Amino acid sequence: MSLLNDEFERSGCKVIEAPPWLSGYTYNGVLKGRKSTKSLKIQGIEFYVLGDYSERLLDTMCRYLKDGVNIKPSDLSDQVVYVAAKLNSNLRLNDLLKEIQNEICTIVNASAASILMYEGDYLRFLVTVGKVSGKIESIPVPMESIAGAIFQEGKAMTFNNLENNPAHFKGVDRAAQFKTKNIVGSPIWVEDEKIGVIEVLNKDEGFTEEDEQTVDLFARLIGRKLLSSWRYEKFSDRFKKILLGIATAIDKRDNYTHQHSRNVAQYSVELGRKMGLNQQALEKLEFSAILHDVGKIGIPDSILLKAGKLTDEEYQIIKNHTVYGSEILSVIKYVDTDIISGALEHHERLDGSGYPYGKKDDEISLFGQIIGVADVFDALSSRRTYKEAWQLSNVLKMIEEDVEKGKFSPIFFDTLKDIVMEVEKEL
Repeated sequence: MSLLNDEFERSGCKVIEAPPWLSGYTYNGVLKGRKSTKSLKIQGIEFYVLGDYSERLLDTMCRYLKDGVNIKPSDLSDQVVYVAAKLNSNLRLNDLLKEIQNEICTIVNASAASILMYEGDYLRFLVTVGKVSGKIESIPVPMESIAGAIFQEGKAMTFNNLENNPAHFKGVDRAAQFKTKNIVGSPIWVEDEKIGVIEVLNKDEGFTEEDEQTVDLFARLIGRKLLSSWRYEKFSDRFKKILLGIATAIDKRDNYTHQHSRNVAQYSVELGRKMGLNQQALEKLEFSAILHDVGKIGIPDSILLKAGKLTDEEYQIIKNHTVYGSEILSVIKYVDTDIISGALEHHERLDGSGYPYGKKDDEISLFGQIIGVADVFDALSSRRTYKEAWQLSNVLKMIEEDVEKGKFSPIFFDTLKDIVMEVEKEL
């Protein structure tokens, strides 16, 4: 029995409190609660919902409404708290920002939103949603602007007529080819510290005092999650640059492989994304792929750069780069066993024919399997000292033969083929 059924049975009355994801509904031409940007019609009733909702419960509500039960949408403040609480601070910054902005647009029933962070003398857009997305993030916004006024005043503010408002910074509109008609915004707070501004843009009938209060509450609730993700992203970017610097220095020992680590990282992340890895796992996979060949720093140039065929002894030395890599990574702070596994196991094969330990099947980590496929694909499709780049059809045929021999997972191979087809369509 649903939660709604339980509440109805307990109450024995004709009024039921709706779950917090129901913003409002229209039944028999009468609106109860509030409209949101996300709606769906069931049995002639228009429901306005927030975030994750249950169609099963909506079906139950339809039945109760038609039986004369009054379903009361929860208070707006409860809805805001619900939406803010379910935001995932483990998301990468871009995804968290888009989720924040999509949710506030849905609650307030507006068309766009943006978040700006304070950077001393100005505010800077992070990520935007709606029609302006991707067009204004690089523009510094002066403190004399509307966003600057909201930040300096330290309170939520509404501007419903921007046509003749000198504080409206029109440089953003010109860059985005977007016309801002009205704005409601609020400082973003972490305890007593202002860290930025959230702006919600363009509501057809104009923003109300209730909208202003809603945005103010939402901004206060999201501050800590946003600041945590922003700081982590800045650290992550710096860390990635260090890793890329190390990988590039190693790759550049051979002019033919100087892009190899970047390429393998791109293929690996795309494989992981299509296989449903979350953002945290994708970030670790990217780090692991960037550094998968870091152990080559311990291989002499006379062997690593040899143009001819390697002797059996030289090949054994080359194979040691996986072990060297895992040893190097194991002493780096913030590098965990998942990241190390990619460097150690990307030459292992499911049939046990790989190295360094001849692991089989599930003994090989997910990162080792993903990076292994990506590594072979880039090695075959790129020019090297000992060969020209292969045609993609021949590369895929070679890997498919290895799949048939049991060296690679057919699931990984099918996913790789999908990625290659998508790239070819874009060329």
